Amino acid sequence: MGRPLLLLGLDAADANLTLQWAAAGHLPAIASLLEAGHALPIENPPGLYTGAVWPSFATGVPVGEHGRYYYRQFCPDSYRAKRLHTSDLVHEPFWVRLSREGKRVAVVDVPKAPLARQLNGVQITDWGTHDPEAGPASFPNALLSEMIELCGTDPVGSCDFTGTDAPSLERLRDGLIDRCRRRTEMALRLWRREPWDLFVLAFSESHCGGHRFWHVHDPSHPHHDPAEARTLGDPLRDVYRELDRSVGELVAAARPDARVLLYLSHGMGPHYDGTFLLDDVLRRLEGDPGGARAMGLATAMRRVWHRVPFGVRRLGQPVADRVFERARAYDRRRRRAFLVPTNDNCAGIRLNVMGRERHGRVRSGEERREWISKISTALAELVDSETGRPVVREVVDAHAAFPGDRSASLPDLLVRWNRETPIRGVESPRLGRFAGILGDIRTGDHRSHGLLVVGAGDPAPPSPLPVAEIAGYVAQMARTDAT
Repeated sequence: MGRPLLLLGLDAADANLTLQWAAAGHLPAIASLLEAGHALPIENPPGLYTGAVWPSFATGVPVGEHGRYYYRQFCPDSYRAKRLHTSDLVHEPFWVRLSREGKRVAVVDVPKAPLARQLNGVQITDWGTHDPEAGPASFPNALLSEMIELCGTDPVGSCDFTGTDAPSLERLRDGLIDRCRRRTEMALRLWRREPWDLFVLAFSESHCGGHRFWHVHDPSHPHHDPAEARTLGDPLRDVYRELDRSVGELVAAARPDARVLLYLSHGMGPHYDGTFLLDDVLRRLEGDPGGARAMGLATAMRRVWHRVPFGVRRLGQPVADRVFERARAYDRRRRRAFLVPTNDNCAGIRLNVMGRERHGRVRSGEERREWISKISTALAELVDSETGRPVVREVVDAHAAFPGDRSASLPDLLVRWNRETPIRGVESPRLGRFAGILGDIRTGDHRSHGLLVVGAGDPAPPSPLPVAEIAGYVAQMARTDAT
């Protein structure tokens, strides 16, 4: 048994906040790792965060080859968004390959990671991940029941089914701290059970907290309430402090010769974007074709649905999702270009291409290129109705940016917004004005920057490191006893 490798992942923990709070003394364990090692920036696919980052991290495969970018993805036959599952990921994670080489591995709660059918070690999936794609499971099967008996179940569940008032946010903060402690206890029990060559553990609390607490943390956010902030303090910093305590406990429990890697997958910031207006922009660009009436009804239904108490919505959400998605599918198949689900921070546009989509309306080749140019030009003309500044930072041709066998499953275009200030309305001389209200309860949303902290005695990879190359770097470290 060589030197153990402990890889700790903090899902969507913002690198800037982490570095700032570590320097201020709020995160002493992380500060120690930073002082003793190197902090290397991670290069993530522009606009494709959680849904693409974690599969690339696990498999070492770029997004154009594994085709995963969101938990729901467009199906060209039905025009509906199909919910994906971790088992749909066909490329195997690096820990499975290491296992076949005889390495003893343990993997706990890595987001979007499939459960290994065979492993020289143990794995627990979706015990307490953010937006789990399957129910909790483990290899071997009995391990999950054992850990739940010892450490309990996830005390939070979906953070989106928590209210927005101060008492609800306080309960969510306490629940996330509790979940972090339970996962840490689970990991410590597994860590002490036997010597491991590789131990991979991910925490989701920074992800949930960033989405739900950003307006409390950030005084410049339009939803920031000073009275609420005096009551709650900074719940996001509270969550990061708990994560730091967990990092400290795990590092302290490791053998003195253990190597530690700290991975911050991608960042977080205020939820400012114009995705909620984009489908209306596209519809007007092609002359408001049939289906707008159905979508108007669906939008009205969704507004009513969001007023339903959270407990009822939790139970009825699967049915509501099917109803809303049926209306969207009816609309999409009659159009040439339409919005498809992505993380809101970067909108996805799909063209209704003949021979690819079942009811295609745009010929591949020249006509498709013309529509891409038309959309890109129209979006570049949009300005913020309040400030007059352009609202679109960049329109990315996703197939060109992310080539690979599964590139066709990606949106045709990704719209990267200028996100310095809230977007409440957009306009252009060509298309007129669009306004609306962002109804999402998530006041924080993702940024692309990530960070990898490596020990001073470990070989440092090239920087910035593409996320798909982390797997190879970690695997190489696990195969060696570098000092």
